[in-house]
Amino acid sequence: MGYERGAVPVGSLKALPQGEARLIRTLRMWCAGPDHQAEVWAEMCERLGGVRARQGLKQFEALVGLMIEHGRRPMMRHGVACDCVGADEAIFAHFVAAAASGDRDEAVLLASLLVRADLALHAVSSAELVGLMVMGEGGRTEAPDCAAPQAPHGATLH
Repeated sequence: MGYERGAVPVGSLKALPQGEARLIRTLRMWCAGPDHQAEVWAEMCERLGGVRARQGLKQFEALVGLMIEHGRRPMMRHGVACDCVGADEAIFAHFVAAAASGDRDEAVLLASLLVRADLALHAVSSAELVGLMVMGEGGRTEAPDCAAPQAPHGATLH
């Protein structure tokens, strides 16, 4: 088995700010398949309400898709239940946090470690909303309306 630089443990979830730890857990669960994606949906809907959760998940899915399809290399993740934070996960969390806080220069720099340089600004734009939705404390403003998002007939969601 080869050495995977992006998987090297660089910290623990407990040591991170709550929002960044939530973002890493969300990334892991989203990439772990449909059952875990349903958990992500339920948690976000409870925190944000149905409308904002749908917006946040749409942006999150687009950002993760960008990372997967146009990543500089495959993004390494630890298991869903693992307390370690891998190097790629730490960069992802710091990148999204920087974007959400408005530190675009830092966010672009971090994005360039994850995706091709020509896509870094696009990634930052997506990460701004993702950070506010996923890392934020929520503050649901409407009834939950947490029915799972429906795919058009014959469409595949993921």
